[in-house]
Amino acid sequence: MGTDMNIELGASTVPFSYNIITTNSVDQPFDYYCVLCFEAVYHPANPSLKKPSPDDIWEIIEFPICLLSAETNTIVDIYHSYVRPSIKTTLNDLCISITGITQSIVDNSPTFDIVWKDVQQFLLKHSLISLVDHNSNCHSFTWITCGNWDSRTMLPLQLKQSGFDRPKFINEFINIKDLSQWFIENKHPLKVTWKKNG
Repeated sequence: MGTDMNIELGASTVPFSYNIITTNSVDQPFDYYCVLCFEAVYHPANPSLKKPSPDDIWEIIEFPICLLSAETNTIVDIYHSYVRPSIKTTLNDLCISITGITQSIVDNSPTFDIVWKDVQQFLLKHSLISLVDHNSNCHSFTWITCGNWDSRTMLPLQLKQSGFDRPKFINEFINIKDLSQWFIENKHPLKVTWKKNG
């Protein structure tokens, strides 16, 4: 399958294109799985409201990826960075108590624009995405999350807040909660399926 899209690297937009290939011999739909689980700070616009508001501020403060090989069922590589928030730079007590991430950790971390560039370089390094001038094939992969929030809500919101377009390669993900629920309800051997959100 050929795909064309733009990748944001720093301040410039670099178009890239690639062919996705699946090469594993273990009958998995993807060659690689990128396990993703953000931590974020939440600043409600009105703390007395019980429901989220469009004026609330959410920012990613930790961006980890664990890259798993479907072929070998092993961890291939790990990307991890804390992220310094840009809109409201001070963490609140609730965030610190839930995540264990302190103000000094985020103060000494890069902002999201730098982290996003590093994430894309991590994906490029493992041939999961490719620049146009490289004209190479890429391994098939999808994201694995525990719930829809990381991929459906938080990452698109953070990209928008940071001035980045939403790349197509973030749209496909497996919500492990849905998969587990399906397995329990169907009492069937676990078989990986994928969810498309886009």
